[in-house]
Amino acid sequence: MHWHELGRTRSGLVAPDFALQSGTGETITRTQFRQRAHLVLFFAPRDAVQAPAAQLRALDASRERFAEASAHAFVIAEVPAGVHESAWLLADPGGAVRASYARLFPEGHEPGAGEPFAVVLDRYGAPWYAGHGALDDAAIDEALTRLWAIEYDCPE
Repeated sequence: MHWHELGRTRSGLVAPDFALQSGTGETITRTQFRQRAHLVLFFAPRDAVQAPAAQLRALDASRERFAEASAHAFVIAEVPAGVHESAWLLADPGGAVRASYARLFPEGHEPGAGEPFAVVLDRYGAPWYAGHGALDDAAIDEALTRLWAIEYDCPE
């Protein structure tokens, strides 16, 4: 995954809020984590018509590591609500949330229409890092490294 640092270059920026349904039927919003946890949002490829099972398994295996970093992580995909029973998959039918988060990238570095990407937010909703490329174990490790960098730079 190719990462861009946003925290220092786009000071004061707050990521868009969203209200997306998880595979368990719960509505998840960005603001429900405000001042409580960092967020890592992995956006599945746009043409993914089924739940991204490999990404969900990798994320589930890393759940404890995210908790140690005071963070939650989700996979957001343009799938119909209820297509999968995972609490970590958020349905974004139509891709409106995907489009709003793709705009957080620096101009000229936005992810392609079908390209997967990730955004790392601090506990106040500020985007610190955005990366595009494969959503695999390496991307999870890189996101965790960036979470620890946020904790170091902004421990409150």
